Amino acid sequence: MSVLSSDVLQLVEYGLYPVRLHYPVFEQDRVLCSCGDPACSEKKSQGKHPVGNSWGKTATQDAEIISSLWGSRPWNVGIVVGLCHGIPADEAIIDIENDTEEGRMLADVLLEGVEYPCYTSGKSIHRLFRWDPALPPLATMTVKGLEFRFGGKGLQSQSVAPPSIHPSGKTYQWIEGKSPAEIPIGKLPEHVIEFIQKEYASRGD
Repeated sequence: MSVLSSDVLQLVEYGLYPVRLHYPVFEQDRVLCSCGDPACSEKKSQGKHPVGNSWGKTATQDAEIISSLWGSRPWNVGIVVGLCHGIPADEAIIDIENDTEEGRMLADVLLEGVEYPCYTSGKSIHRLFRWDPALPPLATMTVKGLEFRFGGKGLQSQSVAPPSIHPSGKTYQWIEGKSPAEIPIGKLPEHVIEFIQKEYASRGD
């Protein structure tokens, strides 16, 4: 399944800012990246990075541009996090993703009882919240296997979004009943912001 312009426009309807990504190329005994860089296979980042270096300035919600960018090739799609591309603060988002089982357990504790839109990738869960000015001025920060993608201070940062194809062959997809159409993207709980601030302060960055 390829990402269609209609899929990208659905992300726009959710208030998200899409960016075009490369895609994994599946061969008999290996998975390559459409960018042609062998290093992507070594880093297992096939189909996870944007097309071009100035992608932070090319994210768009314009339907005509989106229709011209997606469709000619099976591009993946990402969503910009943070204030990159001059996204208004009240429209910006962050992504909280567990890279490990320890990270998933930490997320379960921090976000117990909190409703939020989320989707699955090849091995993890992405949880979307509104950006907050109290968050650290970092692109990303990882705590015990739980990655926080802030895109702070306009730093370029994005997350691969549904229905992109993961290098494993799995499709990124919204968890049933938890798309932004069903659960609006909300504010990050105050206790989570305090946890993040404490972790950031302890690093002395």
